[in-house]
Amino acid sequence: MIKLASKIFLIALCIVGIGFSADAKPKNKSKAKEIILPAQYRYKSINSNGMPAGKLFWKYKLEETITSAPAFSEEKLYVADKSGRIYCFNAKNGELLWTDSIGEKLSDSSPDISQKILYIGTESGKLWQLNLQNDKKSHYYQVKEAIKSSPESIKNKVYFTSTDKKIYALNTQNNTLIWSYKTGNIIEASPTIYQDYAYVGSYDGKLYAFNAYEEKCLWTFQTEAPIVAKAIYSDGKVFIGSTDKYIYAIDAEKGTMKWKKKLLGVAASSPAYYNNMVFIADSRGIVYAVNADNGSAVWQYKTDGSIFQSPAIANGVLYVPSGDGYLYAFNVRNGSINWKYKTNDVPFSPIVNNGVVYFGSGDGYIYALK
Repeated sequence: MIKLASKIFLIALCIVGIGFSADAKPKNKSKAKEIILPAQYRYKSINSNGMPAGKLFWKYKLEETITSAPAFSEEKLYVADKSGRIYCFNAKNGELLWTDSIGEKLSDSSPDISQKILYIGTESGKLWQLNLQNDKKSHYYQVKEAIKSSPESIKNKVYFTSTDKKIYALNTQNNTLIWSYKTGNIIEASPTIYQDYAYVGSYDGKLYAFNAYEEKCLWTFQTEAPIVAKAIYSDGKVFIGSTDKYIYAIDAEKGTMKWKKKLLGVAASSPAYYNNMVFIADSRGIVYAVNADNGSAVWQYKTDGSIFQSPAIANGVLYVPSGDGYLYAFNVRNGSINWKYKTNDVPFSPIVNNGVVYFGSGDGYIYALK
């Protein structure tokens, strides 16, 4: 928790890097260490139309701590721990299918999967690209500083940021640079890609909008403190939280402010959108629901711990991990708690798929709740 909080106030000068490509091979395969699957769920299929009820489906003890969200693809769950080990699970029952190590420490970057390629960043500035169908053959693209953001892959491109102050766009077919752009300070936030646009926040306090296909900054919007989390796009607006204790709604084409709302704590996690409402949490453990048109309050709820992890939404339920050790499931309409699940440490950002919510925790487990 101290590490997560301290990054908000980090002031750093980073060396700008030019990337190069290299071939590499994952190593150190290992077998399952521990799987816990309650008897009532063994061999049962997941109902794709179901809604998680907060009951343990399965959990698995990792070899190292997980501090990022998992990824889901083709009924498989992919998880990365801090040591650089990648785990692949059968999402339906928690069976470990394989695990490989890339041989170096990962940052807080979450894996992203597109066209059977898994992308993830490291502390040494490598963006790894792991082919999930070709014997996990891998290569990477190198920059000179850490990649703490989660990459965003679309078609034959992948976008990512680095503490070298840059956002990068790569051609994934030949692992070559399409464009990069240097901002005024380090970047830990993940990029947001929508149609022909790329949006990203920087520690210089600015939200940047780019043409997604070339090195062209379309506009910037200045907040009063570093932006450390990903923006979201919906209905012509970009929503972003800042460590200046505001959430902003910005016109996606013009870069002008539609509205802003004051928070009680700093915003170090991404907002979420559902049914014309925007949701965000802050460092004081408060979850806010606001009207997407004007920022007026709909409801709010205070948990007992700081929130630095991003929420997820599915089927009218908002899932929020809090520093009090609970994953909360809120009714998005009124903020009532459907259920909450206690772990033995801080839970991290969840994903929801096929009626199951998956997330990791500082206690070393990956959880699946049904």
